[in-house]
Amino acid sequence: MASVAYGFGGGFGEGSSGDASGEDGNTSSGSGGGGGGGVVAKPIGALEITDEHTRFVRFDDRKRLFGAAVLGGAVGWLLGRVRE
Repeated sequence: MASVAYGFGGGFGEGSSGDASGEDGNTSSGSGGGGGGGVVAKPIGALEITDEHTRFVRFDDRKRLFGAAVLGGAVGWLLGRVRE
């Protein structure tokens, strides 16, 4: 099984700057465009199927996340002490 996230965006522009002059002294005009998107899929677990039962086995990063949070808190505390 996986956690899937996606996002898309786009834009466009048009127009003229009217009486404003560009660097070369000419009146500027506008244009535009743009777009993008992305998808990410992260595995979160697997199904284990045996003759006796079927179960979901989660791929857990809780220990790693907890360690990163403790490390971040310690670094923040140390930086706060240094600034004093």
